[in-house]
Amino acid sequence: MWRLPACRFFPLGRVAMLAVALAAASCRGEAPPGYRPSHPDARRIDISRVRFDDGDTFLLDGKPVRILGIDTPEIRDPDVGILEDQPYGMAAAETTRALMTRARLLEWAPDGRDIYGRRLAHVLIDGKLLAVALIERRLAPCALRSSGRAAGSTRP
Repeated sequence: MWRLPACRFFPLGRVAMLAVALAAASCRGEAPPGYRPSHPDARRIDISRVRFDDGDTFLLDGKPVRILGIDTPEIRDPDVGILEDQPYGMAAAETTRALMTRARLLEWAPDGRDIYGRRLAHVLIDGKLLAVALIERRLAPCALRSSGRAAGSTRP
C-alpha cells in the first residue's frame, strides 16, 4: 500500500485527523470553544435538520419556520395556488439555501407564531441577520408593520 511521506514537524496523520475533525464539527453546526450566542435568545441550528422551502421559509425538524423581517417573492407551489414563480423568487430561495448551508455558525431566535401556525424567527448566519443579507441583495423587501414588529408576528 502506498503512503504519503510524513513531515518531521507535522506528522501527516495528525494534521489530517485534525482537519477532518474541524470540518466535521463545522458541518454539524458545533460552535467553537467559548461560543456565545449572537443574540440572547439565539440557539444553534444543525444544518442537517433543515429542509428548504422558499426564500423566507424553511423546515426545521419537519416544522415550518418563517424568517422575520422579510417577504421574498414566491416560488411555484400549486398546492397553495401559486402556479408560477414570481420574479426573483427562485433567486431568493437559492440565496437563502446557499447562505444558510455555507454559514460557519447558523442560529435562530424564535419569536412566536404566525396566523398559519408557523414558528417565526430571526435567523443569524455567522452572527448577522439573514433577512438583512437578502435585503442588501435586493431579493426581499423589508416587511415591518407600522408598530415596528415584523409582519406575520402574533406578538403585540
